[in-house]
Amino acid sequence: MSKNEDVLRRIWARKKELELSTHRELYKQEDNWSKLLYYTFAALSNYLMNIENNHFSRDLQFSAKYFELLPTINDDSNLLAGDNELMLFGSAAYFFADYPGAANVALKPIDVGSLSFYEKVLYAVILNDGTFPEKTFGKVPTMMNNILLGDFSEDSLRRTLSEKLMRNSIDKLTDSAYKDGIDENILAAECVSAVVLLKIKHSTLRIMSEVSGGTDDYWKQVIQDKKVERTLWASQRALGEHGVFSGRSAVVQMPTGAGKTASISLILRSALSKEKLRIAIIVAPFKSIRDEIYQKQVQNFQGESIQVNRLSTDLKMDFGFIFHHEKPRVLIVTPEKLLFMIRHSNDLLFQTDLIVFDEAHQLDNSERGITFELLLVTIRQIVPEKVQKIFISAVVGNPETISEWFNAGNNVEITGVPEKRYSNAYGWAV
Repeated sequence: MSKNEDVLRRIWARKKELELSTHRELYKQEDNWSKLLYYTFAALSNYLMNIENNHFSRDLQFSAKYFELLPTINDDSNLLAGDNELMLFGSAAYFFADYPGAANVALKPIDVGSLSFYEKVLYAVILNDGTFPEKTFGKVPTMMNNILLGDFSEDSLRRTLSEKLMRNSIDKLTDSAYKDGIDENILAAECVSAVVLLKIKHSTLRIMSEVSGGTDDYWKQVIQDKKVERTLWASQRALGEHGVFSGRSAVVQMPTGAGKTASISLILRSALSKEKLRIAIIVAPFKSIRDEIYQKQVQNFQGESIQVNRLSTDLKMDFGFIFHHEKPRVLIVTPEKLLFMIRHSNDLLFQTDLIVFDEAHQLDNSERGITFELLLVTIRQIVPEKVQKIFISAVVGNPETISEWFNAGNNVEITGVPEKRYSNAYGWAV
């Protein structure tokens, strides 16, 4: 059955907002907490009718936050407190607004047992839960996960057949929901269809195999080993669209919480997937950030044929140990340490294939700005143009100027990456 836009349009318009809650006793009482449910459900319905339109993000963010917070207000006058359906639709709204991390956070308080079957399927596809019981339409989450994990990546015919079977199961699910005629179930079924469509579209295996130049086998393995997520966030897709995963240098504005750590790992893995990485250098502004990056990358590459080093500020004149390895190496250093190493080991930059300046906005200050500028000038003079150089900052006020200064303009500027939109609520006021 195809999407019935008339039904979707009427879901929020034909019924009182009080009747949209699982708490039917609200129908008998005056309630001020749910006055915005018309608008919030309308935003979700409008998106489902125009899924290819990206102009609904702001409305969806508002709806997501409203759905998320309203059930948490424990007040005698709020009979929507603890409403699991609202929290579930809040998670869906976050996902459609392109904040998958926020969507997963919003799922945590939900009592899954209180949801209808259609809502449980929606919960499972947002969470990437492939263990959902396989009854009637319950195969949808499992089939989706098989595709995301690359179970059929070597066989295009099997993959196409699997996607077709999954699409048929989704159509049956929505058909059944429309026949039942329960508004919440219709919304849940349509959300399932949209979530699955977007997850397949944003599949890490599909996108990274195309934009990195690496093999399906490499990406399939790291995805199945849970080294990278099964789908890419907006920030990571932007990097792929601008050629960063294929080796292009870039000046990137990436706010805290936009998936920066995962993005750096994907940049490293893109070079590894092509077997073109000898030495990668990650420059961190402070020792504390250097240590944090080191711990995350050690965990990320645990058990793989790559060496991760955190070079301390201890005085050491001989850096030959860096070069006497066949394995690819990742060096995580502060600007002062890297400048010292360059002065005492001329071969370092000639064997380097990737340099990432992380949290680069932290480096430009009165105390360390001169050291940072000297380091960049030195790299510009010594490092060949083919070496990939990534400048990542939370705030880039003048990307064109920085691009020219950082890499003589031989890179792309990526700005406007959305910030992750979830937070904890500590109280309310009227």
